[in-house]
Parts: sequence; structure tokens; C-alpha cells
Amino acid sequence: MFKYKIIPPDTTGNPDFERVIRVQQNTLEQLISFLPALWFFSIYISPIWDSALFMVWTIGRIAYASGYYQAA
Repeated sequence: MFKYKIIPPDTTGNPDFERVIRVQQNTLEQLISFLPALWFFSIYISPIWDSALFMVWTIGRIAYASGYYQAA
């Protein structure tokens, strides 16, 4: 909590902290549409391909976060 020296409920101040918040918010926004689509895909198409798509998406989100944290 105090790594970036931001006192709650503030969400601005340190640029590194703001990048972390943006990555988290972007991921949450994508989950709203991605998870229901993934569930329907699993039910109607294939649970095996569903799990593969989820792994690709997860790895992509980790790569996105890592790149976004490093970009100044």
C-alpha cells in the first residue's frame, strides 16, 4: 500500500502507481465481455479449446502488464 507513497483513497500522484491502476482497470473492463464469451464457447464449442484460449489471453495480459509497467 505504501510502496508508491499513495494514501488511500487517492489514486493519483506517482506515475508508476497510475500505470498499475490503469492495467488493473483495463483487465477488469475486458473481463466483463471476455469471460461470458469464453463460457459460451466452452458450452457450445469445446472446453479444451476454451482452456487454450484462456491461457493465451492470460499470457497476453501478463505480457501487456509487463510492457506497460516498463514503458515510461
